[in-house]
Amino acid sequence: MFDSSRIIPIIINLVQIFLQFSIITSLLKRQVYWGITLASSVVIALLYFENPWIMLGVFYVSTAVYYILIAKMRLKQAILAIAMNLFLPVLISNIIDIIYHGLLPTIHVSFMHLTSMLILVALLIAIRHYKFDIAHLTRKKTIFALSSLMMITALIAWTNNLHFSASDEFTRSAQLYNALWMFTMQSAVIYIVVMLNKLAVEIEHHEFHRLYTDTLEDSLDNLKMFKHGYRDMINTLLAMCGLKRFDQIEDYLRKRTNDIRHDINISRINNRLKDNMPYLYGIFLAKAILAESTKVRFNMDIMARSFELKTVSGEQLSRMVGNLLSNAFEAALQSDEKSVTVRITNHEDNRIKIEIINSIDSLVDTSNLTKKRFSTKEGHTGYGLYEVQSIIDRQKKEGMKIEFNLRSSDNTFIAELIV
Repeated sequence: MFDSSRIIPIIINLVQIFLQFSIITSLLKRQVYWGITLASSVVIALLYFENPWIMLGVFYVSTAVYYILIAKMRLKQAILAIAMNLFLPVLISNIIDIIYHGLLPTIHVSFMHLTSMLILVALLIAIRHYKFDIAHLTRKKTIFALSSLMMITALIAWTNNLHFSASDEFTRSAQLYNALWMFTMQSAVIYIVVMLNKLAVEIEHHEFHRLYTDTLEDSLDNLKMFKHGYRDMINTLLAMCGLKRFDQIEDYLRKRTNDIRHDINISRINNRLKDNMPYLYGIFLAKAILAESTKVRFNMDIMARSFELKTVSGEQLSRMVGNLLSNAFEAALQSDEKSVTVRITNHEDNRIKIEIINSIDSLVDTSNLTKKRFSTKEGHTGYGLYEVQSIIDRQKKEGMKIEFNLRSSDNTFIAELIV
């Protein structure tokens, strides 16, 4: 016979587990696999026990499995996710108690679970719509202390709620005060999380601006070199005119086509990168000016439609591209053709694909290029490509879908980065 008293709690538990997994995975800026998440929620919901302590053990094991194997989180992220998964339902429970015991004391108990699910749905929609995340916290050492604080706070509130719900002697007002106190304590924890995440974002922005300032200083130095070369060109043209050597002027101007290419590149940088990829703007601007002063042909093809970063931060991408461009210019200067080409397009999932192609005079063995202190150029430390590979490896361990490929032919070297 159909036992609704057994089935209904399982369905309610299933929906709440699914929503909690989706909310926390979104907050940590991970891809939500909706089908697998639903299937996992069904399995966990079927492991329903009346004993709350057994359920707590089931909760810890099942959430750890989900976040590590399914959401593909590293240990630090998984610990924070588990803490949040314990913290969130207790927070919702306190909110419901405040509504039930304080604001709407006459509401029927059956509406409690419905209200809880509506709050979770609204929270999930808000997080997905506004793209709010706390992923920056996972790069800081404070994540373990923060996870411990959330777990301790949640466990105190949870055991306290069990004590109140198991006793009939407490009045509605006492339960309301308890819920208010617990909600205040959890709100303080949420405030700490938001502020720490904001601080982490500010630190990353500060690092980006520092790199940007360094790049602009290089740009100013290269601009001085460009002005000096431009003055020499004008003096040369004036001398040719004075000597009536008009037959040589056309040939001389043809050799100065790099100026035109320089202007085109500056226009592309200003039009496409200044607003869409500000973290790369200064780097490409500096390299365009460097190309003019070093007589390297620098071409840029920016054909991407979407510039959203999905796997790395702006600061990380600027470090990687800066290193790759520096290597490309150094190699191009040692070649006969002296050319560097940057191509920015969209790959699958609208990820950004950046190809940096430079001229070389002979085939390069790419097998060891990303190893620490390995360089094919005399007098160089070999840290450039190693740093790029280190960032890639860290992001892959975080479960990010990122690709880095090096290819070489007899006359070109290609570094391909898909982020």
